[in-house]
Amino acid sequence: MISARAVKKVNPKAKILYYRNVMVHYDGYAANKDLEKIPGRFLEDGKGNTKPVRNRVQAYDMSNSDVRHWWVDTCKNMTSDPAIDGIFLDGNIKTLERGYLARQIGVGKKKQTMDG
Repeated sequence: MISARAVKKVNPKAKILYYRNVMVHYDGYAANKDLEKIPGRFLEDGKGNTKPVRNRVQAYDMSNSDVRHWWVDTCKNMTSDPAIDGIFLDGNIKTLERGYLARQIGVGKKKQTMDG
């Protein structure tokens, strides 16, 4: 938010969007501290690998209601600041695509994440 406020100070008409991937987890957000407290926060493949995205990146288990609440709450918190004008939701289509990560996590778990 500090950067957004600085941009708005220079150009009050600038539109600032909070970036959040719907499913793929990226480090570097202060909100991730609260995520660490949630058991079962990431999807796992059949071998216990918690990095099913390209075998390098973690993905949120959106079938977990605590993860969904955390995700929504972090977005609400960021957009409550007047310097943030909205949210850029990245990966939404991948989340709803039946085949995305289905091979890694299984069809049943994929359906659960889509429903979540």
